[in-house]
Amino acid sequence: MRPSTPAIRGALLNSDGELIGVNKAILSPNGRDRTGIGFATSVGAVQTFLARANSGDTGVVAKDPPKLGVTVNSRTLTIEDVAVDSIASRVGLRPGDRLVALNGRPLSDPRQLQEYLNEQPEALVLTISRNQRLGSVRVVF
Repeated sequence: MRPSTPAIRGALLNSDGELIGVNKAILSPNGRDRTGIGFATSVGAVQTFLARANSGDTGVVAKDPPKLGVTVNSRTLTIEDVAVDSIASRVGLRPGDRLVALNGRPLSDPRQLQEYLNEQPEALVLTISRNQRLGSVRVVF
């Protein structure tokens, strides 16, 4: 038996016409027919979900974005401070390093870096300027 391809969704009613659930799928012998075993979500589960969604509590917990552990001057993009035992200190970033690019794209504002970190990347490459030389640092989270 394979799940049926046609989307059979909608209200599941009892013989008195009362809502008891929401249809989700049908498991049919050939995967095409609208006959077989039906699956539904109970009305109680749906009501709970809708109440939580309407209150803004979907039950999904977002992870905090990764933190490099640096303080950056927003005007010059120069690192002013590197936290002890931070990712930045482990990859060798130092106060005085200037952030030039993120993943090969020029940086003009530290918010670009923060927005990228908010996407929770697995890694990034920072191009920095140190002692009038450019270098790249790969950061893996």
